[in-house]
Amino acid sequence: MIVLYLLLGALWLCLIFIIFSKWFAFWEYVFRLINWILPRKAVPPATDPLLLLSAKQAARAIRERKVTSEALVRAYISRIGEVNQIINAMVEHKFEAALKQARSVDKEIESATQSQIEEIARSRPFLGVPLTVKECIEVAGYGCTIGIVARKGRVSAKTAIVVQRLQKAGCIVLCKTNVPEMCLSFITTNHVYGRTSNPYDNRRTSGGSSGGEGALIAAGGSVIGMGSDIGGSIRFPAHFNGVFGLKTSCGLVDISGHLPELAGFRLKMLTIGPICRYAEDLEGMTRVMAGEMVRKVKLGVPIEKGSIRLFYMPKLATRFMGPCCPDTRDALARTVSALEKRYEVTAERLYHESTGNATGMFISSLQSNDQPSAKQLLTDGNKDFDPALEIVKIFLGKKEFTLSAVFVSLLEEWKVLSDEKMEKFRLERDQLAKEFRELLGENGVIICPTYPTAAPFHNQGLYTAFNFSWGSLFNVLSLPAVQCPVGFNKDGMPIGVQIVGPEYSDGMLIKLAEEMEHIFGGWKGT
Repeated sequence: MIVLYLLLGALWLCLIFIIFSKWFAFWEYVFRLINWILPRKAVPPATDPLLLLSAKQAARAIRERKVTSEALVRAYISRIGEVNQIINAMVEHKFEAALKQARSVDKEIESATQSQIEEIARSRPFLGVPLTVKECIEVAGYGCTIGIVARKGRVSAKTAIVVQRLQKAGCIVLCKTNVPEMCLSFITTNHVYGRTSNPYDNRRTSGGSSGGEGALIAAGGSVIGMGSDIGGSIRFPAHFNGVFGLKTSCGLVDISGHLPELAGFRLKMLTIGPICRYAEDLEGMTRVMAGEMVRKVKLGVPIEKGSIRLFYMPKLATRFMGPCCPDTRDALARTVSALEKRYEVTAERLYHESTGNATGMFISSLQSNDQPSAKQLLTDGNKDFDPALEIVKIFLGKKEFTLSAVFVSLLEEWKVLSDEKMEKFRLERDQLAKEFRELLGENGVIICPTYPTAAPFHNQGLYTAFNFSWGSLFNVLSLPAVQCPVGFNKDGMPIGVQIVGPEYSDGMLIKLAEEMEHIFGGWKGT
């Protein structure tokens, strides 16, 4: 009997060793098995030609009286009705108001002289084009819950400056899109609006925190949208949904009107930027969104052969993040090879030991005594709660908050990092940022994965949480980055890479995104 117990104990230890040594592969197998019995559903292909125009093309067609703004807006309203029942990306709309604006645009265009049309092209380059906005960015008359139940019913009295700029440029706000609770997760779900799914496979996540934007744009329910990024929140959804997303340089785009309001180092981490189906819309969107700060970046400047330095970083020095899947490694290799050939340069492999502490740098950078705690945000300052007890209640089915939000609260409550440890990570962050600035100079770019895999299945990301480090690293280093679709994996899911540049290199990154679209084809519908 003792021998039997010893054998069973040895088998149990072997099982534990196998599970933890193959942690990421284990959960991949588990979720594949769980979802094997569930039917895969993708949104139907977009067939209306109006839905296949870039925003730039659509605005030109409206000015040339080949298309009416009303027809364009109606096409997108119809498409949202078709796809939203599958992906749940749109959470609030004002379709009638948008149609009224569109009819007003058509009347203006109909009676405009040629010189007036030319002036419209200069001053209102997106006149008549619909725009979608991430739910946490304020638009007067729309709700702004940030996915928090305690904020349900809140209506914004003002419009964020960046939205005002796009409206002034002629955009028509069509609807708002879903976010995770508190916007602090790369899984878009909350108890106000529910969960957003991936348009290529509704069993999988759309990413976060701009998950609603990424999903709706990829599904053909929007052509241009506005997201925000504090730890990968534009790039993850853009990657998972196969579209373009630009994490702009810190300070380039005004972030007032973005909730929750931030303080401390978070102000250097958060940026607002465009998410688009077509790379050619990144430049126009950035030009408008940046306002007077546009002088900081060189938009529209071609990249000459031999004028840039390429680096590629296939891995971070951490054991807490899953390895890149073969499809991601292949996408990275194909990108490096294509850009080497295009610009007649040789890429240099990059590896830095300090990237092993990317998660610690991110957590310590988020901490600030100058802003409300996660618990205060979740209850809108009305009550206190025990995060540990809430996790138990979640597993008992009594869900008041999402698991991701409670986990963030628990990290704050337990202070998993001591003050000394946080200070160590911050010093390491600042040193790494200095080294990267020196490495990149003015013309260096880093090609690396956006995420180790394609979009995970729903809830799978909870067991591989540190995979977000590929995104968060460049927030703590305050560097701009653009996510570009490269192709699809064996499951038919989008795969992309991100290209990172020095501060205010947004124009160069946009040109590289345009080149990537030319080489790899960019967005491809379901």
